[in-house]
Amino acid sequence: MPNLAKRLISAVVLVPLVTLLVLFGPAWSIAALLAAFAFAAGLELASMSCGGSPAPAKLAVALLCALASIAVALGFAAPAAPLVALFAIAPASLLLFLFSSKEISASASCAAFAALGATYCGALLGAISLLYPVASLSCPPAGPSSEVGRSWILLLFFGIVACDTFAYAFGRIAGKRKLAPRISPGKTWAGAVGGVIGTVAAVAAFKLTALPMLEWWEVAALGVPLSVFGQLGDLAESLVKRAFCVKDSGNLIPGHGGVLDRIDSILFGAPVVLLYSLVR
Repeated sequence: MPNLAKRLISAVVLVPLVTLLVLFGPAWSIAALLAAFAFAAGLELASMSCGGSPAPAKLAVALLCALASIAVALGFAAPAAPLVALFAIAPASLLLFLFSSKEISASASCAAFAALGATYCGALLGAISLLYPVASLSCPPAGPSSEVGRSWILLLFFGIVACDTFAYAFGRIAGKRKLAPRISPGKTWAGAVGGVIGTVAAVAAFKLTALPMLEWWEVAALGVPLSVFGQLGDLAESLVKRAFCVKDSGNLIPGHGGVLDRIDSILFGAPVVLLYSLVR
């Protein structure tokens, strides 16, 4: 089956499922889904960075990522949870590879990537949960209201999708000057501009539908940084893959590669939407 067909089929299946869960699922189910993504992304990162490590060590790194996601998700209900996770990440990562049979330098490198993964694949995903927190665990409920929170999450997802789509289209049509040829040769400045336009258009669509409280100036105030950080997230993952000479982070999603390949932009975009929703 052609790769494009696989990409389309995967998108047709995954996008409606995730959208329905965000629209109608309880807060705990959203947090659970994000923890599952954190586990899968952490496993992919561990497989790239610690390829020679035994499977239990890689699974432990993935579990650390999932636990970090859950800890951040409980930020409103249990404010100490993210702080405990922050203090635990470095010791847990170092202890995990302290008695590894690998060379000392390789063990230290694996421990460093385990700590990176817990923050990168775990905590950043947990930030999405804070847009629609597990309010039933806090009294009184904290964080955004449920319906508005769901809309913020969908804005994040579809803003990043629009960014990727417009960036691809603009890059194919007018892309000549490379954006970061050493890291991702296919990306162009024209594509980057197109990504910003696409994200701003997506935020405008949400202003007209699900988030009418946004002012028109906020469409650009949120859309531009969301697009910029989303594209930086894409480049950041490309840097990691290029460092380990791999094309895709995994093969879990047919036609798309791994979970980390699909959420790399969302990871950097999530804190942008969360902070904006809290301070506006």
